[in-house]
Amino acid sequence: MYVGSIENVERRFPQIERKDPRGAAEVALALAIYYQAMNRPAKAKSFAEKSIALFEQCETVTLDQCEAIHPCICGIVIPGIVHEDVVRSLFAELLTTNT
Repeated sequence: MYVGSIENVERRFPQIERKDPRGAAEVALALAIYYQAMNRPAKAKSFAEKSIALFEQCETVTLDQCEAIHPCICGIVIPGIVHEDVVRSLFAELLTTNT
């Protein structure tokens, strides 16, 4: 479970990414959502792209595999069913811009 400040989770992201790619995909999504809400599109896009790349490394074929492991990260709600195409959909406009 990832609790505490979003800044602390971001600092721990490289470690999370090494140990738990699936969990890191959700953390990256939470960070992307956070930075989008804070009007920081470059950071939001970067974390959305990291989330997509991490989800692509994981097996996300069945509903069970796509169920969110961490439904809430630092107060940021993660979609109940989540995979790379959900992230692409959430950030479609941002991912097509040059930020």
